[in-house]
Amino acid sequence: MTTQQFLTSAWTWNLAALVSSGVALAAYLWAFGVNRRIVYLLAGLGAFVFTLSSPLNALAAGYLFSAHMLQHILLLLIVPALLLMSLPRCLSLGPRSWLLSNPLIGWISGVGAMWLWHARPLCNAAVSSQLVNTAQISSLLLLGAIFWRRILAPREDERMSPPAAVLYLFSACVAC
Repeated sequence: MTTQQFLTSAWTWNLAALVSSGVALAAYLWAFGVNRRIVYLLAGLGAFVFTLSSPLNALAAGYLFSAHMLQHILLLLIVPALLLMSLPRCLSLGPRSWLLSNPLIGWISGVGAMWLWHARPLCNAAVSSQLVNTAQISSLLLLGAIFWRRILAPREDERMSPPAAVLYLFSACVAC
């Protein structure tokens, strides 16, 4: 099989990814209508569907560790960041709970997700069980949103200062 044949035949239209993206788009339109920030939502949903439906998913499922890591980075860092950036600036995420608004908890969520899902038993279980794989994808998205919350909150008064955000991100890169 040539590369071109693989890239055209390895698309697996993941119904769950397509349906959940459609539901998210409908909910966003119902809640916020069409606005300038919807571009971020469309990019995030597009990255989500691409991650789970494209040849990247086929390569990540046991062939290339680099594809597997790219998939996790997209699900943990890119998709949640784009979804948070799509929220209107007037929306307050507020300190709903001390736990979710604490930067240390956010940092542990992002870094811990990468460490947790790459422990040998969980990594093997995610490859062999669809239920565990679904839990992995869901947790990467949720923990990624918690990780980015203090940096990309819609309102500036709920964000970290730029120097603190740089330190936060740099230390997370070093820890992974």
